[in-house]
Amino acid sequence: MNCRQITEYLILLIFALLSISYCTIFEKNINIKFHDIGNLQIHSEVQLDSVNIGEVNSIKRFNDSSLVTIQIYPKYKDIIREKSKFYLLSKDDDSYIVCRILDKNSPTIESEVIVNGYSETNYWVDIGAKELGNIFKKGLKKLKHFLEPKDVKKSEMNSNNNKPIRD
Repeated sequence: MNCRQITEYLILLIFALLSISYCTIFEKNINIKFHDIGNLQIHSEVQLDSVNIGEVNSIKRFNDSSLVTIQIYPKYKDIIREKSKFYLLSKDDDSYIVCRILDKNSPTIESEVIVNGYSETNYWVDIGAKELGNIFKKGLKKLKHFLEPKDVKKSEMNSNNNKPIRD
């Protein structure tokens, strides 16, 4: 082998390695299993907090479900976590996928993983449950504050038994 052939082989090897690792370096593909995909199409948006973070790459239909492969754009590929949920939502006649990250401290989701997808009904139930939880937390905090004993001035204390004087 001469130097030129070695160089050509090295260049081919580098291109092969780059093409194999392209998916893991520059993009992240996630497979989502849905029971009903509505009007979802290839190139439909994938959103996180109303920001477009990716698109639908492929849709494979089976008897009772569909496997949807989404591509997360390079800028957002490390944001999606293992503890995330993917919902199929619709607006007008367009369907799109929304991602909700449930635990920002969970590990980053692996590429090519298969996860379950959820319906729009599940999305609104989950959002409602989260809001109700927030309302209950605020209510409990106010109740706790209301039930806490107030500072009673010594002048209001009955000198005989150190208890507040009640009307």
